[in-house]
Formats: sequence, structure tokens, C-alpha cells
Amino acid sequence: MEIANLTLEKYIIKCMFNRPNTIVEIAQTMKPSDFTNPLYRNIFSAIKYLSVYSGDITSYTIMQHFEMKNKEIYDMFKARGGAITIEKTLVDETIPENPQLEEQINELKELSYRRKAVEVANKIRLYAENNGDVESGSTFANVEELDEKIKEDVYSLAESMQNKANVSTIGNSVDNLRAEIKAGATMGIDLGSYIN
Repeated sequence: MEIANLTLEKYIIKCMFNRPNTIVEIAQTMKPSDFTNPLYRNIFSAIKYLSVYSGDITSYTIMQHFEMKNKEIYDMFKARGGAITIEKTLVDETIPENPQLEEQINELKELSYRRKAVEVANKIRLYAENNGDVESGSTFANVEELDEKIKEDVYSLAESMQNKANVSTIGNSVDNLRAEIKAGATMGIDLGSYIN
């Protein structure tokens, strides 16, 4: 089974770019790690950031954001044509004025969970094969330590499924979101990561 849907990832980003009224709904339920394509992942994070701190979301402000926040990402986008390429890729007048996104968001979240499950399964296999955590360079003193590390990773995976339940709706427009942030009601919003 395929555990990525690049067409759907692109559609979600296009909705955010062309219909700013969708940003809150998408930002409250999705994380950068839900996107497999690093270009979409970084544009997602940039749009979330810009929607909160400036409200001006264009291909040029996205590039300015990358230039200020992450030179490596900026260079990656610049090598692909920069703002003009972002514009040509994302502008889409066929996006409905108020797209219904729940089904698409749920599908991307499910795919993201499946990818994380595969990662955890591979880590657990490596723990058992190497009697330790290769990433941290530690060795398990006994099977109980191995068991604890496995539980830690499995519980972390299970908690990632609960993300949507931990986020409360604080508004349905960018202006409402800004007002709520200024008032301090931002619990549950992840402004994103700039790591690809």
C-alpha cells in the first residue's frame, strides 16, 4: 500500500495558498511531518507562520520568509525558480471558495500515521538486532530496558494519533486566529518546524 499521496499534499497547500479561510482548519489538524514532499512541508510551515505574523501570503513573502528563517530551504527553492515557480505551482482559481477538507485532511493524517508506524517498527527491529539504540549509541543492559524503549516508542506513536483531539477550534478566519493568539488562547497550535 502506498503511504504517501503527493497529489493530495499539493491540493492542501493550494487550498491554503488560494483560500486563506482554510488555513485555520488545516493548521489546527496538520503538522509539517504529515507531508512527505519537503517542498510542500516547508511551504505549509511558511504559510502557517505568515498567516499568524503578517497575514500577507504570496509566493514572494514565502520566499522572503525562507530567506530570513532558513537559508538552506531558501536556496533549495531559489534553485527551482523561487517565487515564480511557487506562484505557477500553487495558483489555482478552480479551488472552491469554501472547500470541504475534512476527508482530505483525514487521509493525509492516516498516511502520516502509517509512515510513523513503519518507522517505529524499523526502530524496534534495530533495537532487538543490535541490543541497543543505534541513534543514541546506548546498549540495553537487559531485556527490561529493551522493553521500556519499545513501550516508549509505541506510546509515542499512539499519542500522535491523539493530536486532533488535543486541538481546540479557536476561530474560522485568520483575523480571528490573530485575535485569539494576541489574547493568549493558542494552546494546541503547532507553528511548524523548518526542518525538512
